[in-house]
Amino acid sequence: MSNYFCIERIGAGGGIAWLIRAESSAILVDTGFPYYGKTLAKELKESLGGLPLCGILITHSHYDHAGGLARVKAAFPDAVVYAAAHARDILHKESALRAMRELNRTAAALAGAYFEASDEDADDYDINRMAAALAGAGFEASDEDADDYDINRTAAALAGAGFEASDEDADDYDKNRMAAALAGAGFEASDEDADDYDINRTAAALAGAAFEASDEDASDYDINRTAAALSSGIYEAQDEDVGGYTIDFTPGDGDRIHIGDFFFEVWETPGHTNDSLSYWFPGESLLVLSETTGVLLKRKPMAVEPAFIVSWKSSVAAVERAERAKPQTIVLPHTGCLSGYYVREFLQKQKEAIIETKDLVFRLSAEGKAEGEILSEIQSRFYDQRSASLKACQPISAFLLNFKEMIPRLLKEGP
Repeated sequence: MSNYFCIERIGAGGGIAWLIRAESSAILVDTGFPYYGKTLAKELKESLGGLPLCGILITHSHYDHAGGLARVKAAFPDAVVYAAAHARDILHKESALRAMRELNRTAAALAGAYFEASDEDADDYDINRMAAALAGAGFEASDEDADDYDINRTAAALAGAGFEASDEDADDYDKNRMAAALAGAGFEASDEDADDYDINRTAAALAGAAFEASDEDASDYDINRTAAALSSGIYEAQDEDVGGYTIDFTPGDGDRIHIGDFFFEVWETPGHTNDSLSYWFPGESLLVLSETTGVLLKRKPMAVEPAFIVSWKSSVAAVERAERAKPQTIVLPHTGCLSGYYVREFLQKQKEAIIETKDLVFRLSAEGKAEGEILSEIQSRFYDQRSASLKACQPISAFLLNFKEMIPRLLKEGP
């Protein structure tokens, strides 16, 4: 790399990517969520201002890291895409792409995005139609469209069909008042107005009552957050945003690559996934870490979150490899850069967190705790401590999906 380089965060709110600039070229690390791909490509063009993007480094195949690749590659066809061979295989596997589409829709909704829903998109068609209406999809409903007429009328009201409700219109007055509020009838909802406070609060929020939805307001956090998010639209999420991924080169551990102004070494760092790669720039003492070495929750006082799924032992090995390299600066997935003393502190705390989490799972399992109880403890220790911006990077459903996969793998791997 040349004497000049800088690191810039790209794609806030749509999954985080990192742009590393040198004098005459740049490299992108990861590509964010699929739904954000078009916007990310636009932001990149504006940020680069004509500076060539010579490479795209994918740390692993998860949808919030590799999801926007197709859109970015289309905008920068000359950029060489680097990823593990296993990542390439996953990104061409239909079952993986199907899961990415579902996760992408949730992430888009939580970010204030919208998509057009149809009956084919959900087992519960009425709920799905309501979501479509809330997203501004213009669904027009009538009593013939649903067995539960009140729910269906609410959907119609939400779609702007002008349904005017009063207490006389329904046996369940609270539900009917909610429908009126949602239709813009100016009803102000409070906890006294419904037996189900969370449903009522959500109605108030969607009616523009400026209620802020938080995790405390619902047992199903994603549904509650989605309801709040659906009250405003920013981007359009489409299933077409997932797929069509091109991987140009699949380097192995220790491969050294010179492209543009950059010289870096590829490290295989499995632990979060089997396809996780880190990238070491020795001339600048810069290390781009995969999620195997965990996530930074807070800088002062420093708090970290382990992110191993497939192997806690491999994750510790990845941390120790980073320690031996003694990087001056590290780029962390989702959260940013650390330099100097903070690099050593992060790596030390991360190794401790991996081992503590491993010990916690084994202890709870030995006590006879069910998987759900173990997940609840992990969530309270880590996810609930995240900042709002970091929660936006990974919905709770994706967090729990990762750790649900981790628990049986960990117990099989052994202490």
